[in-house]
Amino acid sequence: MKKISFTLLLLIFCCFFFNGLWGQTLMVKTVWFWYPEENEKSFLQIRNDETGKRFNDALSPASPPIFIKVTRSWDNGQNIAPVAYVSGFTPRINALFQIENINSCNIDGLSVKGEVFVDGVLIAVLPTKVLDESQYYPISSFFLPPPATSKFVFEKYVVKNIPELKIKWYSSSTPETTSSWKNAGETFHRFYITHNVPSNGNSAYLETCLAISCVNANDKGLLNQSPNPDEILLTIFDEFRDRCVMKRNGTNCMKYWGDESIANACLNTFGLIQNEDAACGIWVDFLDEILRSQGIKNTKPKLVWYGETLLGGVRGRLSDSQANQCDTDIDAFFLAEKDKVFFLDPQTPYSAIFVKNNAFDSSTKFYLDESGDDVVIPGSGKSIKYAGGEGIPAQGNDNPISNFSNHAILECSLSNNSVIYFDPSYGTPTPNQQSFSLANTNEWENMSMAGYGTYLRYYKNGIDESPIIILWVHEIENNTIQAKYSN
Repeated sequence: MKKISFTLLLLIFCCFFFNGLWGQTLMVKTVWFWYPEENEKSFLQIRNDETGKRFNDALSPASPPIFIKVTRSWDNGQNIAPVAYVSGFTPRINALFQIENINSCNIDGLSVKGEVFVDGVLIAVLPTKVLDESQYYPISSFFLPPPATSKFVFEKYVVKNIPELKIKWYSSSTPETTSSWKNAGETFHRFYITHNVPSNGNSAYLETCLAISCVNANDKGLLNQSPNPDEILLTIFDEFRDRCVMKRNGTNCMKYWGDESIANACLNTFGLIQNEDAACGIWVDFLDEILRSQGIKNTKPKLVWYGETLLGGVRGRLSDSQANQCDTDIDAFFLAEKDKVFFLDPQTPYSAIFVKNNAFDSSTKFYLDESGDDVVIPGSGKSIKYAGGEGIPAQGNDNPISNFSNHAILECSLSNNSVIYFDPSYGTPTPNQQSFSLANTNEWENMSMAGYGTYLRYYKNGIDESPIIILWVHEIENNTIQAKYSN
């Protein structure tokens, strides 16, 4: 009698195993989502909040390799990456299957299909496809459930946050027999659906940016069958108004100038997510990235400063006339002590802006930068007082520093071509303020600024001792545009 080869025995074992001797064991192992055929840009690349790198792990065979727009979302029983599509486009998917504990078993000819659920409701089906020789379910589009046969799309322009999109997979060796379909596992996926194609092309977005935008604008974006980006913009900024913006799965409010060393070192939105602390420019970039991920166009970060010009892109400089006026005021106020007073930088009279918690009056030009006892000027009988109070509440920080060389806000153009302004660092305008948005920079100044001028160093006890930092207030906020704004 001839011996039966090991390979033939393994094949017989696999066939019995699959066909029910020990129960159904073909299971889904890995799931990938692909860019829609209609528009590659409608599939968003997402960056991991923890690493800053893209979740995308698929490389083309090109040399050097380039990223393919595909996301491995599920692997070995775990949701390992989120998925994001633009509304109105059809998701595409493929998957790898295996017989549990036997990776080499030949399962050619087996068919697989799937059902897609959100909140327990069947929203789409995956068509019956035969697994290829490598045990893959071929790339397939979502379709509407029977009896419809058209491709499935998430409603155009409507934002969706889907914490759990579930796919039930089924397999069969005789797909024409309804009763032959058996469970092949379930996979779970984190889905974000954006309002429109991102306005800055193929950039990859931090997941927190998509989470904040999709959670706050969920089910919004459509008005009379037309896109309503203004609703998306205003609704997203609601997240900033209570001054407690958290990163995805975070437990703390991210801060504005919570720790000066951290805020100064933070150079981008990834740094904000990592350190949960940043200065105004990064908060503006963060809001801008969130809006652009939803296809909100015509946003423009604006740098605000006082004086003649902006040096090095960051610091304003007093005009010659302003600097001369400062010298005149120093001479009149400090008298014999005037030679002990210098600009913060001896070479350049940098300007400063002072926020609203300062209580300036029109008869006084000099104030202490920090709280403490009044400083008496020898020989004049005059004194300098502290005019500030608790800082204006900001993101995650009720008492941030309140005097700056510049500030950043975000200009946004609405559908009717009107322009509005937001200050994400302070969450303004807040819900308790009259205006839902700021119509012009003058409104922002009136709400935010107390005055404008520069910093001075006063060496009261001699040049070898630490100076007293003093504010020179050239102008008090007067309900007109007094600062300058970058284009």
